[in-house]
Amino acid sequence: MTGNKFGLHASPFGHVYYGLFLDKQEARRFYQKHGIPDLGFVSRNASGTTIMHKFDNGDAVALVCMHPSVGLSVEICGVIVHEAAHVWQFVCAEMGEDEPGDEFEAYSLQWIAHHLMEDYQRKTSKAGVAAPGCIDD
Repeated sequence: MTGNKFGLHASPFGHVYYGLFLDKQEARRFYQKHGIPDLGFVSRNASGTTIMHKFDNGDAVALVCMHPSVGLSVEICGVIVHEAAHVWQFVCAEMGEDEPGDEFEAYSLQWIAHHLMEDYQRKTSKAGVAAPGCIDD
């Protein structure tokens, strides 16, 4: 992760900070550390969710929350790409961008999904959960 004040990744041009959270306690610690009311976590019967928060000073964060074992590796990658699209939508809203260029959008979404997949692999391998095959090194 990057060295910004949130310890999260920065979107292209730094409009939104985003990161992956794989358990409720990790999300709660982030909320407490940054003075955010508890915005919850992904429900048990959902694969993932993106929680967005805007601070009074204009900083914006997107917390991608998912359970570390949502199914096959292809399913995990699908969930990550889906949630990356929500992060991208939030980035566009924060930039005031209604119609981003096709290549800008594609590369930005790829950048976000790549970071989230790397985070998933790092966090699940550290925790002893089998890493998904779609993000081999």
